[in-house]
Amino acid sequence: MLNNDTLVIITKFVHYKTAGMAFFFESQKASDSQWNPTTAISNKNALKNFLIKVIRARGYTETGISEFSVFSLTVADYSMVKVSRNQAHILKQFIPYLLENHTIEESNRAQLVNLYKRMPKPATSTFMARDGKFISRKDFIAIIATVFRTCREKTRLKFVIYLCLVGLLTLRLSEAVQIQIGDFELDERSLLRDAGNGFGVLVLPAYKSKGGYSPSFKPYHIAVVPKLREIINMYLETDFMKFHTPETYLMRTEAVREYDPLFDEVPNHNKEREKYAIWLNRAKYRGESIAFDIFKRTKSQLETEISGNLSSQDLRRSINDWIKKTPSKLPPDIVNRIAEIHLRLKSRDSFNHILYTNKPTLVQYIECINNALNFPWELTNLQIWEAKRMIPDQFHSYESKNLYPAVTVETEDVFFNLKVDRLDN
Repeated sequence: MLNNDTLVIITKFVHYKTAGMAFFFESQKASDSQWNPTTAISNKNALKNFLIKVIRARGYTETGISEFSVFSLTVADYSMVKVSRNQAHILKQFIPYLLENHTIEESNRAQLVNLYKRMPKPATSTFMARDGKFISRKDFIAIIATVFRTCREKTRLKFVIYLCLVGLLTLRLSEAVQIQIGDFELDERSLLRDAGNGFGVLVLPAYKSKGGYSPSFKPYHIAVVPKLREIINMYLETDFMKFHTPETYLMRTEAVREYDPLFDEVPNHNKEREKYAIWLNRAKYRGESIAFDIFKRTKSQLETEISGNLSSQDLRRSINDWIKKTPSKLPPDIVNRIAEIHLRLKSRDSFNHILYTNKPTLVQYIECINNALNFPWELTNLQIWEAKRMIPDQFHSYESKNLYPAVTVETEDVFFNLKVDRLDN
């Protein structure tokens, strides 16, 4: 639907971004970030999709499509279509690029400047309660319960695991679909090893992370709470995943011994980067479909009054909120840094604050995650857990074979009955 002139401009813009070239808006740097091949393909498609929505909203005929110009974008165009967060972020870079690198008629230039300055928030920008809070632990349990209740037997465990990857482990959708069994620390049976008191460990490589720059932080990596480790191991022992290897993708769509066109034909990320980026877009779409379907089924069952759509980013923000606001004996600055470590974010503190503040220890990281995220998956016990505001015992020694602090009896119990009545659809 896009004409050749538009496609050429988009391609040149993407080349600028993959080269990491800076461009400015009114003497202020608008962007100098560099896109890797995966990000470039994804963002190019997102920009094209936005422009196609604009063309459709304008009601153009075939002649109008051929005459469409990106230089004619206005605030009205932006307001007429639903704009995703990613599309809005790309436009904030695309518009300065146009203004700096193209000769544009004065009236169109003024409209682009006005759009950049007045760009409203995307219509589906966030999933928020009306009181400004994020989802609760009870809401998260409702989402998991919906999967167990409504999904087919061969997919329910996989879907629960996927939602926990983007929830409790705070992976982005594109990261979660890339997880292979060998990304977890395994035992001699190729199951997730018990790193101490039922916890597992996920080691996220840089190339599977957002932009290639957000791997799990050493020595912490990403703690897998006991209940999730138990479910992943249960799934790995099903007939569907029988004979799995460390190279097996956790989210594969066909049984291990059956051919899977999506996960058995994955290009080499080092030697075939562009092909890998194309594959990742396909795999990410699969993950988005799973998440959207489950969230849509669950929305009416949540205790939080919802405005808009739920996204994986909202889950990440909620987990961040739980970690920071769960009462803890740890110093607040340590807890805040642990939240950043778990979400794999760079520290937002000043240079001097970072320089003169101790880094969290591995024991402190696990103590904090145990305190905030190792909660029961049954509502009655969750209410008791939250009412007590439980705080783990302090640990004074480090033992490599038992990294994690003791878990309370309530949290260790198996609360979720996997044999409840379900709809197989």
